[in-house]
Formats: sequence, structure tokens, C-alpha cells
Amino acid sequence: MIRLAAALLLTLGLAMPAAADCRAPAGAEQMAREIGQMMNAERQRRGLRPLNYSTGLAQVAGRHACDMVQRNYFSHVAPNGSTPMRRVKAAGVCARVTAENIAMGYPSADRTFRIWMESPKHFQNMMNGRVNSVGVAVVEPQPGQGGGRRWVMVLARQC
Repeated sequence: MIRLAAALLLTLGLAMPAAADCRAPAGAEQMAREIGQMMNAERQRRGLRPLNYSTGLAQVAGRHACDMVQRNYFSHVAPNGSTPMRRVKAAGVCARVTAENIAMGYPSADRTFRIWMESPKHFQNMMNGRVNSVGVAVVEPQPGQGGGRRWVMVLARQC
């Protein structure tokens, strides 16, 4: 069972959490793919190029999502001061521009995407013509831990 969970997380491009405080929910890969498809469809409707999927950015997203669960916070800036750009660079991903969308508690990819579309800043990140890549992750806390699912989308202009 542990091997299956590890294989699932690696398939999703997520790093195994340092502690067992979060996990990828069933269907996480499909949910991440749905958000990417919805975003790219919207970008194309607006005359923007679709973004490439990046496993490196998905790993960064997954680590940040798990960190928010493990340390019980919800922010683009981690308690240690790390920012989206710092996390991307620390993961060895070459990027010139980064942006990040986060959400908490929404049960579905569709709802999360709609919330981001309705938020001016999140919308701006997704429609940014300077980015060329995206990675998405969703994790959930252990039962009783609270807060619901954490969604993270990392966008970047990769080198």
C-alpha cells in the first residue's frame, strides 16, 4: 500500500511529504489535468498561447501544498520566508517569471478553477502572456486535520 501511494505521488509529479500529514486525493492527476485544460481553453479564447505542462512546476506546487498542510498555514509566502520564485529555483527549475495561485477547501477542479477565474489577481496570473509553463497539485490533510484540500498552481516562464 505504501509503494502504491509513493508511485501515485511520483506519477503526479509530487514529492513525498516529509510527514504523513497530507496526501494526494483519489483522482488528483485528473483534477490537475482538468484545471490545466480549462485554463488553456480560456487562454486560447483570449488569443493567448496554451501553457506547457511542467513536472518540475507540479513538484514545486505539490511541495508547497503539503507544506501548507503540515505547518497549518495558507499563504504564498511560507513561514520560512520562501516565495514562489525561491521555491522554483530551489527545485532546480530555471525560470525568469513566476506566479502562483492557491486555494483551500474547494472539493473539485471545476470549482477551484471558477474561483480563480473570478479573482482578478488569480485570473491575471493564468492569463499572463509572459508565462509559458504550468504545474498544478492538489493535496488533502489527514481526516480530522481540517482546512480541506489545498490547491496550488505554479506558473512560470521557464528558461
